[in-house]
Amino acid sequence: MRKIFGMIVSMVLSVLVFAQVNINTDALKQQVQTAAGSAEEQAYKKVREEFKKRIADIPFAYNSAELPLKDPKYQVMGYDVDSFMKQVLIPALSQAINALPTGRKVVIEGHANAVGPEEPQDGKRGNKALSQARAEAVLEYILRNSKLERSKFVIRAAGSSKPLSGVDPTSVKNCRVSLDIE
Repeated sequence: MRKIFGMIVSMVLSVLVFAQVNINTDALKQQVQTAAGSAEEQAYKKVREEFKKRIADIPFAYNSAELPLKDPKYQVMGYDVDSFMKQVLIPALSQAINALPTGRKVVIEGHANAVGPEEPQDGKRGNKALSQARAEAVLEYILRNSKLERSKFVIRAAGSSKPLSGVDPTSVKNCRVSLDIE
């Protein structure tokens, strides 16, 4: 009887120790996952911050979706648009995309000024379609001049809904494409 009682006590203690180990293991797994998620989020924030410091919006002429590559009227950070995209933007994109956590993408968002209709009307294509065409023009240029993959990008068309802060919504300065990381 004592042997049976001893075996039962031993089994109960083993179960309790095993249960405690499992509880601790589960808690440890949760802590590791939380820390990994936090580290990934911090890495994302750092990549995004560095990317935004290195780039600027790409300007477009009024009512045009054609990149003004060599037009001296359109300068970005002291470069013509073509030089900016090749020497600054594409290297910044490559570096950011290589450092991004899985699932994050670069957003290419086209914009228009608040002149004309937002949607197609009276033979005009509308600001939404124009801003979409601008974003697509920038993406096509990037893909033609780099080894970056289309799957790393998302295109958005803002139309005239997101004018630059402190700028008249009808200003040609709002005819642009912006880039960000989502």
